[in-house]
Amino acid sequence: MHPRKGQLFAIYITNTEEGKTKSGDARTVQVVMPEIGAKLIRLLLAFKANRPPSEPFIGFEGESIHLRARHYLLPITKVLKQLHGKKARFHHLRHSGAKLLYQQALCLANGAAPKAWHPTHQPVTASLFSTSVVEQRFQYWLQGRSFSELNNMLLFDEIGRMLGHQHYATTRLHYLHGMEWVAPAFLPQQREYTHAELRYLWGMKPGSNDITRLLMRLSPQYAQLSPSEKQRHLPSFTHAQLTEALSQRLGSKRKPSGDQERLQKAESNDNEWIGLWTKGVSSVTQTRPYRFQWETREQIKRLKETPLAFSMVSDAWRVFGQYQGIEWNKAARTALRPLGELHLEEKPLQSDDEGMNNGKQLYFLSPCNQKVEKALHTLKQSPLKYHCHITLHQNRKRLDSNKWDFIQAALLTAKDTANKITIPTGRTQLKIALKLEVTDPLLLEQFQTWWNTMILNASQQKGHTL
Repeated sequence: MHPRKGQLFAIYITNTEEGKTKSGDARTVQVVMPEIGAKLIRLLLAFKANRPPSEPFIGFEGESIHLRARHYLLPITKVLKQLHGKKARFHHLRHSGAKLLYQQALCLANGAAPKAWHPTHQPVTASLFSTSVVEQRFQYWLQGRSFSELNNMLLFDEIGRMLGHQHYATTRLHYLHGMEWVAPAFLPQQREYTHAELRYLWGMKPGSNDITRLLMRLSPQYAQLSPSEKQRHLPSFTHAQLTEALSQRLGSKRKPSGDQERLQKAESNDNEWIGLWTKGVSSVTQTRPYRFQWETREQIKRLKETPLAFSMVSDAWRVFGQYQGIEWNKAARTALRPLGELHLEEKPLQSDDEGMNNGKQLYFLSPCNQKVEKALHTLKQSPLKYHCHITLHQNRKRLDSNKWDFIQAALLTAKDTANKITIPTGRTQLKIALKLEVTDPLLLEQFQTWWNTMILNASQQKGHTL
């Protein structure tokens, strides 16, 4: 995907390792986004400027298609069901896009948007029927020529091609869902309605006298008729008039909510999108007591400034629990306490230390006992993705102990490593270095601060100090 002239995007749809197109063929689709949506797309493109084109546009690096569907598509589906009923699905958005494409094609052929469409659409949708937007979307086909210079019979085939349909009949029969909305757009549609029809449209009971009040409001001349004339009167309305009246009855014209007002602000300010994103994110100086907040406002703001920032964000997401996050209950915090304070040190980057960033590593200084074994087991069971290197600093006077065998049997897992150092003086202890595949050095400092705050709070509750 790449932007052209601000709101115009060319989307290349092709087969990937995760799936294939229905026809098996690749195609390029031209789309003109509303300005509010185009700004968001351009912002995401800036975040992923250094990522390969084959990587999914929405999602972290290495995020599976199942996770993307669950956390990006499913919430949209839930909103659709809430707004349009239980049978609404995410795929129905494709059908709505097909109808919009068809309407834009008719605007191109007609030279302007039919007036009958405007009252039934929101301002953002109505803007997509403007001549400038329509010509932008079809400029790849027009190539500087007017529509009258082309074979206009090919327009419907072009609509099908952009949707990936080999035959226009597929678009017409399965995606447009009726054509009754086409004729009113080009021919004046006005007809007479019986009282029974109006009662049905407004949900009234048969024979209800409420029809009188309705007709007084919809038809000013109705009040001047005699009682006998009122019974025989057949009011005449256009589709647009009825749609407007029904919309008021159904409450379609609601005042924009606070979130909608913020979206309108975002249309004129790129930074407003970042504000919406960071609304629920804590500052780097604020830490929740028992939940680690790896996503920070400072980190998000760096996405537009640092070319490799998105890779750093993806690393952090993967290491610190993905969508599950890291949060320990009271029992887990008690089990982790024997590990003690978390330290951060500088260390030369070695060939086997791929997880180290700039030679920095986090480590614990802990005793070698069963409480530490339980603590490491609790840490391994958490969403934190790491492996460790354990160094046994053993006093030379205690070389006959079984500490080394205990480490090999109880503390190490498949990817962990260990070594032993004999010291002349001092107590025997473990140095447990955590290898986190994090490329952002600030996140290591943030995790260290959060851990020590959590352990300090837990120790003070038990009457201990670090």
